[in-house]
Amino acid sequence: MWAKGNVMDIQIQHQGSDLLISLTGRLDANTSGDLQNAVDNESEYESITIDFCSLEYISSAGLRVLLSIHKNCLANNTPLTILNCNDIVKDVFNMTGFSDVLNVE
Repeated sequence: MWAKGNVMDIQIQHQGSDLLISLTGRLDANTSGDLQNAVDNESEYESITIDFCSLEYISSAGLRVLLSIHKNCLANNTPLTILNCNDIVKDVFNMTGFSDVLNVE
């Protein structure tokens, strides 16, 4: 399934009972709702992995949606993992403390 926002593509794959979400482009105020909707529309999964290998940028709106997804995962005892962050996104996570909150690999 592909969802296309203004400047971000979301690819969703089911790997058994795991949900893999791959992002391309920018996760910002224009596109963060697309990611939230994509996760909200999925009903059955035991873990979520979000692959940032093609994510170029993340804004505070993107951080907010990640925090929302993280809180929902905690409430449901569902592991959330963020993979393949570029240096820019890693710096944002480190500066904001998200690298201490999220499971970033």
